[in-house]
Amino acid sequence: MAMNFFKEGHWSSPRKTIANRFADDDYGYVYHAGILFSEFLRASDISAGKARGMSLLDYGCGTGRVARFFSMIFGEVYGYDPVPECITESDAEGKRVEMFPRQPKLFTSNIQDITKKFDIIVSINVFEHLDAPRFGVALGNITNLLKNDAACYLWVHKIKNADFFAKHNLSLPESNVSIVKGTKKSGQLIFSESNILKK
Repeated sequence: MAMNFFKEGHWSSPRKTIANRFADDDYGYVYHAGILFSEFLRASDISAGKARGMSLLDYGCGTGRVARFFSMIFGEVYGYDPVPECITESDAEGKRVEMFPRQPKLFTSNIQDITKKFDIIVSINVFEHLDAPRFGVALGNITNLLKNDAACYLWVHKIKNADFFAKHNLSLPESNVSIVKGTKKSGQLIFSESNILKK
């Protein structure tokens, strides 16, 4: 899924695009990622002990800043982002920010590089940037890469992604962005009202 629908130069500085106020602040950028990581921990019911035996894919990982937090507790972490500039920056960033004793196993911008299925997939603040066709492609990729009975956690914007809530018969949540849990059953992602989680 190429993201060529962004204006030219949009990804010339990935960190500036992702979190402009932290573009030149390594530790501010990491701290902000830690907040997103803590949102996942609060929303999920996965203990650190259980996570150690699980694999996780960060779908739309940007420069890998949250994936590095996931690598501290999950047994195997991959990061995928279709923007090559993000993956290039992730390599440089990993060398500059040395606070993580473990690193993700793979960062890639080529979905074909990912040949395994995962216990958990997260997609953080990605879907509000996708038009309807690309939204569908992303959901399809996530479904294909999940193991059966495995879960995904999607950060979904209630206004920008209103069609998603309508399509899955979900009420619009109160907060602008919600974490929505989907479970893969019989090859399909199933979403329910009870799985709209508070950040």
